[in-house]
Amino acid sequence: MNCTKGAKNALAARRKEKKLSQAELAQRVGIAQRTVSAYECGERRPSVDVAKKMAKELDIPWTIYFEEG
Repeated sequence: MNCTKGAKNALAARRKEKKLSQAELAQRVGIAQRTVSAYECGERRPSVDVAKKMAKELDIPWTIYFEEG
């Protein structure tokens, strides 16, 4: 199951607002840069643990990754 459109848009937009590259976010969260890319383009959805870590780094609610719509 892929991320919702809202989650994808929020992830990329918030990452850019924080002036983080995909590689920087990936390093902070402990995942590969290509995984961040896959989340942003909707190819994959993060686990709850990773969603919480990314949300903390980006100051967004972690549940955005699991909302429908």
